[in-house]
Amino acid sequence: MRKLMILLSLVAVIGIFASFSLIGCKEEAADETTEETVEEAAEETVEEAAEETVEEAEEVGEEAEEEMEMTDEPVTINMWALSGAETTIFEAAAEKYSQEHPNVTFNVTSQGSAYMRSNGPIAVASGDQEVDFLWFWSNLGQKMAARGLLLDLKGYHEEYGWIDKMSPVGINAMSSPDGGLYFFGYGHTLIPLIWYHKDMFEAIGADVPTTLEEFKQIARDSIAAGYPGISNTAQFYEWDFSGLASAFMTEEEKSILGFWSFMTWQERAENVELWKNSKGLRDCFQFIADLSQEGLYVDENTLLNYGESQTLFANKGSVMHSVGNWAASTWSNYTEEEVDDIGVFSLPEAKVTEYYGNSLCIPTYTAENSPEKIPVILDFFDSMLKTEYAQLVIEQSLVPGSVVLTSEEIEEVAHPLNVDIMNLVRTVGTESALHFGFTQPLELAFNDIGQQVADGVITIDEAMEYIYNIAVDDVDDPAW
Repeated sequence: MRKLMILLSLVAVIGIFASFSLIGCKEEAADETTEETVEEAAEETVEEAAEETVEEAEEVGEEAEEEMEMTDEPVTINMWALSGAETTIFEAAAEKYSQEHPNVTFNVTSQGSAYMRSNGPIAVASGDQEVDFLWFWSNLGQKMAARGLLLDLKGYHEEYGWIDKMSPVGINAMSSPDGGLYFFGYGHTLIPLIWYHKDMFEAIGADVPTTLEEFKQIARDSIAAGYPGISNTAQFYEWDFSGLASAFMTEEEKSILGFWSFMTWQERAENVELWKNSKGLRDCFQFIADLSQEGLYVDENTLLNYGESQTLFANKGSVMHSVGNWAASTWSNYTEEEVDDIGVFSLPEAKVTEYYGNSLCIPTYTAENSPEKIPVILDFFDSMLKTEYAQLVIEQSLVPGSVVLTSEEIEEVAHPLNVDIMNLVRTVGTESALHFGFTQPLELAFNDIGQQVADGVITIDEAMEYIYNIAVDDVDDPAW
């Protein structure tokens, strides 16, 4: 028998989608202006929609407890997965699970990054989309948890022994200010990683750099040899800013600013001035400005989208390329070059950063409206940590959240480049990894401001002031 903790009195919100037209942002390269505009509108809508929900949840005072067993009756589970690797993983995992449990049918719907950010919270608040569980960024989903919109999985982490089966850093990263665990992590992504052509390094006499100055010197030498040093500038900030910042922040700054989204509003108020005076953040902006001013990136880099910049690197239009570990399985889409000729290293002077973006959560309305589905979903979660399922994560070049896989099981199915990444993780050690829990407004601001600094549109002082003001707004966030 398994215990189910159900939050009662979740208020149904009517008309959530009246003010929105469903956007067709199904691809990763969605227009940033459109994304930000829709996200801001969605944020306001969810805040208004959740107010009564929080009040009702507080009035209840206690959580209901009910014992249930896995049903043998036909049951259909609806899931939203992020387009790309996650969709591939969950379609395969759902098919495998249904073979083992013929009464269970999964409907896996693929959603683009922009759509998921904007409409995931709306769907969770309203229940109109009938999504039983979904993929979402644990560091961006804390507001949903704070408003009582997500099922607390802490008891199930303990009951199923997930804490012993998963990376301890990942468990900490999914924790919430109220002590709950609203997310289940099956894998994680490392950022920032620098990919390079081994033969081009050899041609310019370069070794894997151990300092930021050596890193920049390789880019300079590449320019001298007639190649752009680093491709993918715009995406460098969009995807990897938090990892880049970790190379510059002090341990004190990382231990506070790095877990910003997991703080209570009182804790944010006590530490908000650190954003204004962060030497690490200032040094990070300076590093971006220096690289751009020295011409170490691709000319007119803002015209490059993700695929174009990756194609440029794959065809040796640049010596290095900055992207996360999910790129390992994609190089064959852009080049016929043997993967043995491509290497990877972490940004010098930065610890390998564990970014626990690969997380799952269950809306509380699922427990209210379809309690028979909860044991099935939890059992499915549990299966993701077992060998055959965890190998599906490895096949998509993500680092598995499961610690039960042996080196032999990993190498059996892993892309050769992902084996290199796993070895890099072993060398650095996950105990030194850090999850950056920035809030969504901060992440959007980093992307925008990082690019403006690179383009010389704003000064570093202006960038610092802008980020500080976003953090001040976070302190006043009504969700806390």
